[in-house]
Amino acid sequence: MKWHLLKRTLIDRALIKRNFANSSQLWANVLPLVVLPLMLVAYAAAGGVPTDPDIAAILSNVDSNRIQNTALTLQNFRTRQSCSDQPEPGHGVTAARDFILAQYQSIPGLQVRLDPFVHTGCPSAPTFNVIAWLPGKHRNRLVILGGHYDSRTTLVTDSASDAPGGNDSGAQTAVVLELARVFAGRNTGFYVDVGAADPVNLSVTKWFYDLGWSGLNIEPNKQLFDRLAADRPRDINLDCGVGATASEAQFFEPDVGELSSFDSRVRDNAQSSGKPTSTRTVAVVPLTDLLNHHCPDRTIDFLKIDVEGWEDEVLKGLDLKRYRPIVILIEATVPQTRIESHTEWEPRVLDADYSFVYFDGVNRFYLANEHADLKKHFAVPPNVFDDFETFPLVRARTHAEHLLEVLNRPSLRNVLGMLARKLNMWLRLNKR
Repeated sequence: MKWHLLKRTLIDRALIKRNFANSSQLWANVLPLVVLPLMLVAYAAAGGVPTDPDIAAILSNVDSNRIQNTALTLQNFRTRQSCSDQPEPGHGVTAARDFILAQYQSIPGLQVRLDPFVHTGCPSAPTFNVIAWLPGKHRNRLVILGGHYDSRTTLVTDSASDAPGGNDSGAQTAVVLELARVFAGRNTGFYVDVGAADPVNLSVTKWFYDLGWSGLNIEPNKQLFDRLAADRPRDINLDCGVGATASEAQFFEPDVGELSSFDSRVRDNAQSSGKPTSTRTVAVVPLTDLLNHHCPDRTIDFLKIDVEGWEDEVLKGLDLKRYRPIVILIEATVPQTRIESHTEWEPRVLDADYSFVYFDGVNRFYLANEHADLKKHFAVPPNVFDDFETFPLVRARTHAEHLLEVLNRPSLRNVLGMLARKLNMWLRLNKR
């Protein structure tokens, strides 16, 4: 098991798995769906009854005004009868479809598409389902939430008369849309990775990026930065150093890019052992300045610092009173040894109202005290119940699946068959 996998699993466990008509007629149908669960949660909390924090967090994100606005917008299309197409601009089932499609597309992390089908009542009219899905961890599990957005009068074939459907399909579609927004919410987190290194190999943030998160990556090693910039277009990628003050510093780059460092002790140890080295001058900027410039208003879900002995300098340039990452993980051993090094810098973190919650043998994890309820997620190490896979295993399986796909192509099977026949012929001739 790789250390990056342990780090990713713990953050995943703590930050993602925690969260998972007329107007009067409309609210008579919709309001209980939204308000009753919120009232029950509030009542339970006020009465001292234990509540599930994950469910409470999900319910706290439900916006009743947003549900009402969605349903009222659908009403204003006048009719959404399946064959109504666009009886006039801005009305009809096609306009409603385009609205719903745009709403799904505006939710980060969702994958959206139109699914065309032929309606027996209007075979020449464009008819579509709007499908959106949130990729999860389990490839073989699927949870479906559905609602119909079409509406009709008492005459099923009437595609012209008004059929607003606010308290039926309008309310149903509004609730499904709100659920999509709520459950996709944790797929829009934000990370800061100081010493980001490779975007795939040993990366702590790749898992979150693939889920739809984004972040700020800082990597002064040129080769590693180029890979980051190519692989993470949604992220902010910077090729500077991070330190206590704005300055320049000598950056040591060994053959293994992930071991690059500003720390002179790392450079001296490499040179004394005869390892090939190179050094160049790199701009250094305090982390607070970078956050002020690139993401001043972002909530930081987690901060990772992996800078090969330069941790104290990074922390000196970070104002943890202004920026409050929920989780901070910092490499806490002397590079390439088991010797712990956190005593050099840990007081800065603890004095900023953070608590130490976990040590994995290389990295120390800290939790902002205002999020103490998440401490339970660090009680045990990553284990079989976290249902994770190591990157080498995933890479090997993907490679094997690709080879099988290539081997099963008809053209290749024909070539292999011809080669087998020629080989058999050659073997028979040579036996004579």
